[in-house]
Amino acid sequence: MISIYGDESSDSNAQRVYAVAALQGPEDVWDELRTLWRERLEGKVFHSADCDSGYGNFRGMLPEVRGKLHIDLTSILANSGLIGWGLAIDLKGCTLAFPEVLADHTANSCFFRTMLFHVDKVHADHPSQPLRIVFDRNKKTEHYSRLLFEYLSEESEPGNTQWLPREPEFVSREEIGVQAADLWVRELMKFLDGTIFSGDNYKPRAQWEILLKTKRFGADLQFGAYFQSMKDQMPTLESKTGMNREKYISWLRQKKRQDNQSNRIEYMRDVAANDRRAAENNVDRTGSSDARKRRHLDTKDFWEVTGNNRGIDRNRSRIIFDTSGLNKLKDEPDQQGVLHKLRDAYEVLISETSVVELSATKDAETRTQLVDVCERLLSFGHCLMPHNWIAEEMPRLNARYRDRFRWDDVDINAPMIRDEILQREFLSQDRMAEESRQFAKENNKRFVDIFEEARDKFGADFPDTIKDVSLAEFIAQDKAVGGPFWKTVAGWYRRARLITLDEGAAREFIDRCPPFHALAMGAVIAHYQYAIPRGSEKAEFAAGRNDLFMAVYLPYCDVFVTDDVGQQNALRAIAQEVGLGVKVLSYPDFRAALLCRRVESATA
Repeated sequence: MISIYGDESSDSNAQRVYAVAALQGPEDVWDELRTLWRERLEGKVFHSADCDSGYGNFRGMLPEVRGKLHIDLTSILANSGLIGWGLAIDLKGCTLAFPEVLADHTANSCFFRTMLFHVDKVHADHPSQPLRIVFDRNKKTEHYSRLLFEYLSEESEPGNTQWLPREPEFVSREEIGVQAADLWVRELMKFLDGTIFSGDNYKPRAQWEILLKTKRFGADLQFGAYFQSMKDQMPTLESKTGMNREKYISWLRQKKRQDNQSNRIEYMRDVAANDRRAAENNVDRTGSSDARKRRHLDTKDFWEVTGNNRGIDRNRSRIIFDTSGLNKLKDEPDQQGVLHKLRDAYEVLISETSVVELSATKDAETRTQLVDVCERLLSFGHCLMPHNWIAEEMPRLNARYRDRFRWDDVDINAPMIRDEILQREFLSQDRMAEESRQFAKENNKRFVDIFEEARDKFGADFPDTIKDVSLAEFIAQDKAVGGPFWKTVAGWYRRARLITLDEGAAREFIDRCPPFHALAMGAVIAHYQYAIPRGSEKAEFAAGRNDLFMAVYLPYCDVFVTDDVGQQNALRAIAQEVGLGVKVLSYPDFRAALLCRRVESATA
């Protein structure tokens, strides 16, 4: 029996580098490593990141003791005779080349290519030996990993299925094979991270050097240039594999499916199955009798074309529902009909802000119904990262890439939010609902108090005419040369990058980054609504913290639906000021337009 143990690793924010790596060897070799590993750890369960930083089982342990332990375990692995290989990816380089790549694709690509290497290596070194493949548990990736392994099995040469396992296993970290794989993959991840982001002075860790000296450990490092080259070669890859965007969209429509990672894998398997059938009949799409051979050799090419297909089904408009809009959908009398029409017309984007607000719903049954609505929407949509993450990520990438920075190249998909909607690990908990509710209440009060306290403190200094100033006039004053708006932009930018922008640079940045511009305009609306004495229109822009910060999502959608009048007025004003074409609609207006579209479609 040959066993392969694997794991994944990324930088602390999962934004720079991602890696998957595995170790392989006979069971007697693994048994010897387990004995030595267990003795050295004295019963502890090893986690490389915790050992590095002093968390978990290593809390309170002196740094020098942790360092010695890490080196000792690395030496045990190096002397074991096991073979290690993995794949590490420059996430930012990948996103720049393929800005619309699905969020799950990088993890799946690493798993798929790592398995290809190890399965081929085992088959070459130990032909006909039974194989066991084991990875650390990860609810977010296990489903895709199983689908990809099924595809890998289908693409294996006839006879290989006798020694391939039916599917990979996923076990807890108490398995020492997973612990050893965790050490190996973290060293690979740290090496690529340091190589890219630490400059010419980067010195590899001692653990990396120990493993590399054995000449049994290796990896594929995919830098930004690799992905740019792949992008340039995509037409050739599409021709070789017979797959492209148009054919995939046609397949989706034929199967009545939505674009997601599972369906991309199923499409790849479907095309591969057609190739196998054509090979059996000695004819492929081009009339060649070499289909089977070509397909087997191009397995990785197939995966890359499927994963990096840009702009899938972009004919559909994008729509975002605020929490109030989601509540209206929950109570919709014709919910099934509305959702069916939504599916045909829109790609739905669900913000992290709305999911957090839903999680604070006091009544458990109502909360469940709201999350049920989100789950139905996910079949033709996806989730978006928090507004504060976007506010930090945009300045960071702008500072890094400068003239090459494009706000719409930044991947704001949030698969972890999607997974929570599907799995409901926290959304089902009443205790979490209470904590979320209290947290939101305190944050909103603190946000409004900042402006109202300023009004109370300096109210006597305002001229009487301030009560009659319009929002347009206020914005013009706020954004005038030397105005407070530019200090707000510079302050938020500095919070993210520790770099202070002058007014000229702040103007240039918001011109290049509408999401940041829209978010900063939320503060302007709050200033106008709460910080100055106003006349009879006091409630016109009465929107809370989260309502205003939802403005960051306006550039990403074509329609924004809310049932909150104050938020609706505020976001409309922001969209106009930033120069966005998004329609901010009340739920009744959205519903009427959707039903009107249905009538028009029926009579067309």
